[in-house]
Amino acid sequence: MNISLKSSGTDKLLKLISDIESGQQKALYRTLKATQSKMKTEVSKQIRNNVKHGLNLTKKHVDSKLKTGSISYSKMEARLKATKRGILMTNFPYSKTRKGVRVKIKRNGSRKTLPGGFILPRLKNSGVPGIAIRKNGKLKVLHSPSISQAFDQALKNTDITEKLS
Repeated sequence: MNISLKSSGTDKLLKLISDIESGQQKALYRTLKATQSKMKTEVSKQIRNNVKHGLNLTKKHVDSKLKTGSISYSKMEARLKATKRGILMTNFPYSKTRKGVRVKIKRNGSRKTLPGGFILPRLKNSGVPGIAIRKNGKLKVLHSPSISQAFDQALKNTDITEKLS
């Protein structure tokens, strides 16, 4: 998912600072830069704290998956992107039980038991632990919805783009 704010519609601002020599571009650049950081903060809050779709992740983890575009004087545009890759379920609070593995993905939801699930101590090529189940004799490492999917839900359920515009 992608949010983009362009510098169009800023005629009023440019009129107000028209007296300043070469300050228009700099003021617009700084405004977009501040808006972009505010946009990242607000989207991160929505992904984590949304009542219905909020993910039970840390701020640090969500912020690492949100990428901002670079703003230049030639291209006045603030952008925010989210990674589309699924999140390993071991990034959420989990516990091993006799029946399988219990994971809490939604912040306001309950823990879900994955029957037959077990913990792999080190996944191949990454070395991090993972939660897996065995289906038809093959291992399947489990992932949760991606940050991009949570980003889409946050944009649908709030008026974030209007607020930042």
